Amino acid sequence: NEFKFFKIGITSKSIFNRVSTMQTGNPIEIQILWVVGSCSAKMFESLIHDFYKAYNIRGEWFNFSLDEAEKIGVMITDGTLIDIMYEDDLDW
Repeated sequence: NEFKFFKIGITSKSIFNRVSTMQTGNPIEIQILWVVGSCSAKMFESLIHDFYKAYNIRGEWFNFSLDEAEKIGVMITDGTLIDIMYEDDLDW
């Protein structure tokens, strides 16, 4: 599977405005893979950043396959991410 760049982050503004801002000056079209609304967004963001730190390129940008990126959305929606958090005994 082809590897791509993914931004994993949160925003308090419109996701479409955020993408539009990031698109300026970027020659590659930015696409939204998934959006999750949660009162625990910061916790999820930190956990994903920590879990995938080996794939971190810079800041909130990561480089992995589309399959791996899609797994993140599934882990959030099916509760696996919470299970990982407790299994690793992370201090949140």
